[in-house]
Amino acid sequence: MKKQTFFILSLASLFLFACNTKTINKTATTETPDIETPKEEQDQDPKAEQSKPYVLASIKKTPCYGKCPVFEAKFYNDGRAEYFGKMNVEKMGSYASRIDDSTVKSIRSKAGELGYFDLYNTYPTGEVKIADLPTTISSVRIGDMIKTVSNKYQGPEELKVFEDFLLEIVDRIEWTKSVENTEK
Repeated sequence: MKKQTFFILSLASLFLFACNTKTINKTATTETPDIETPKEEQDQDPKAEQSKPYVLASIKKTPCYGKCPVFEAKFYNDGRAEYFGKMNVEKMGSYASRIDDSTVKSIRSKAGELGYFDLYNTYPTGEVKIADLPTTISSVRIGDMIKTVSNKYQGPEELKVFEDFLLEIVDRIEWTKSVENTEK
């Protein structure tokens, strides 16, 4: 009888311990910053990658139930810039522009100095969800590191500074209406 009781208690402890481990791992994965490496780049020569244009940084504003601006802007490593306004913005549709080399470098350095790649993927980090708030989604790629951060609210000051930095670039460059890509 003692052997059966010991066996049952051991088995119950094993199951209890296994459940706690899963809970700890689940929490760790939702709280750990994530940096992606694009699959197509894992198999390519690093020198060939540098010559290909790619999205260096982007910023996107999602809708709310009110009159929130909805748009997306992308900045490429070769200096190209694209903007697509969806609603509640002055520039509706597709636009194109260019940024100079110093702006490309400043995007890289600003992301580095603010620790962009160390941020969480989503803010707020808890379970609280508020439906009527717009989300600001920013993304940065430096070399083979890609990081996207979704900020509904309660993002850290460093993230807000970076978002404002990208929005200032959007506001200061001169955009030209594009005839292609009018539907996204």
